[in-house]
Amino acid sequence: MYVPEYTITPNILKSISSIEYNRSFIDNTSILPNFEQRLSREAMGEFIVHSYRFLGENADPQEVKSYLDEISGLKNPRIDNILKGSKLVESLSQSQELDEKDFKRLHSILGQDLIPSRQSSKYRNRKIPQRTEPEKILVEIIELVDWLNSLDALDTSPVLVSGIVKGQLEITYPFEYLNFVVSSLVAKSVLYNRGYNFTKYTCAEAYYNSSKREYEQNLQSIVAEEGDFTAWLEYYASGLAGQTATAVEKVKLYAKDTKLAKASGRIYLSKRQEKIVEYLQDYGILQNKQFSTLFPLISEDSVLRDIKRLLEAGIIVKRGSTKSSRYELR
Repeated sequence: MYVPEYTITPNILKSISSIEYNRSFIDNTSILPNFEQRLSREAMGEFIVHSYRFLGENADPQEVKSYLDEISGLKNPRIDNILKGSKLVESLSQSQELDEKDFKRLHSILGQDLIPSRQSSKYRNRKIPQRTEPEKILVEIIELVDWLNSLDALDTSPVLVSGIVKGQLEITYPFEYLNFVVSSLVAKSVLYNRGYNFTKYTCAEAYYNSSKREYEQNLQSIVAEEGDFTAWLEYYASGLAGQTATAVEKVKLYAKDTKLAKASGRIYLSKRQEKIVEYLQDYGILQNKQFSTLFPLISEDSVLRDIKRLLEAGIIVKRGSTKSSRYELR
């Protein structure tokens, strides 16, 4: 049976300790639901941008943000597919066991309308230097899945398990295209399954993108050391610790805003009013002509009533008059 080899070094212990501390802080800090959604959306935007950049493809952060905010008005299969893949990962994390077919299903979703359908659910058949031979891919995937669902993995730190899954999928490289995204999402699924939901506020892919050379070197150490994951896990855990620390700082800021909101009564704003405030925080100005983009199914009069409430509460101010008026945060 496949059993990954590694040594728990002081660096790994330090990173896991930091992650657990950050997890405890985030899980026990109260922030408004719309702030939680915003943090998750920001992390998802970074995941999309950095995943495609890691693959050598351009992804404009502002375009991705507009798309996630549902104000773009354009269809983008690259973004849509990752969003669908992320939803699948969340649903898979509710299951007790992952199956080899789940990997193919995820890859098929990610590649929809981007790669030929005949390739979307099949493993790689082309040789790639420093990666598993095509004829051995299926065996390695089945062995990885068997270990992932074993008692050994269950008794191992979720950080290490997710790191091993990420590293092994990158070394095996089962898919010709989007393998990096598949391995990242499966690693997230492992963390979600074991209660690390706070990682939805993080984006390890930004770390990988900023250290591509180290990423590849540490992956290659698995091969060079005949399956020993130690160096890779040091790198992986360090990156996750750094990203969770960044998430803590963001949560601290939103916790402060939450206290102010409760103190001023702003917590009673409606969902539409919260969305208007959030839009102004992101884009600075809101004009009447943008109402239909922000709320495509809501009448202009209804939006204006929401804006009137925000004006009366002193949260926003109005500049100009009639149709040329614009709204800004106070």
